[in-house]
Amino acid sequence: MSQHDGAKTLKKAQGLLQQGYLKDALKILARLAADMPETPGLNTTYGTALASAGRWAMASTYLKKALQNHLDQPDVLNNLAICHRGLGKYREGLDNLEYALRLAPRFVDAWINKGNLHNDLQEPAKAALCFARAVALKPEDSGPWRSLVYSHLTAGQADKALDLSRQAQKRFPTEAAFIAAEVAALQALDKQTEALQLARQWEQQSQSPEAIKTCLQAARLTGQAETLIDEKQRLKSRYGQLPDVEASAGGPDPRQHVS
Repeated sequence: MSQHDGAKTLKKAQGLLQQGYLKDALKILARLAADMPETPGLNTTYGTALASAGRWAMASTYLKKALQNHLDQPDVLNNLAICHRGLGKYREGLDNLEYALRLAPRFVDAWINKGNLHNDLQEPAKAALCFARAVALKPEDSGPWRSLVYSHLTAGQADKALDLSRQAQKRFPTEAAFIAAEVAALQALDKQTEALQLARQWEQQSQSPEAIKTCLQAARLTGQAETLIDEKQRLKSRYGQLPDVEASAGGPDPRQHVS
């Protein structure tokens, strides 16, 4: 295979990746890595594809190769950080992202991934700062808002979480996670009756399993057995079989931000 053929094959794999055909692209890239490992751009493309597939160890090998001669690549550093997170190497991931953000301070994905790593390290206040930066840079994306709200909840800053969850609902009125977050914030502030009222409004509007579960949770957290019994009867009369009370619609944005 000539250098021209290698470049052509790499371009084909990149096209498949753009169209969402990850498995097909990986097969082509694996063959190219075996036959022509020096193909320009191969290490970056193959490493990124492997990271998208969750193959952290192998992906990190190729991404490190891509950085050997060109360290100043924020996107590659971001993806390497994701691999380090997947491998449980949180501090190494933070090092990657701090360097990436020195190179590109407005790199939203890097701020989000840095926040995720701080959450992994049980540092919700630091995580919240990262997610706040991502929200400021890209306010139209609900993911950073969601992670920001739940970082404040985890940090014990229920007042802040309550305010942000209400702001987020105005921007993203169809996203259940922010209603669940407001309920959780009210509960953390020991406003159990208000939390139950909000959960009931949500359930009546959406009739979703998440809203039903939140109603049951809110009724239980009032600490009044009669309230929980009444709520179960109300929901059973409306829906019949009730879902598992322990499930939740809330939580931070679970996505990995491969760039």
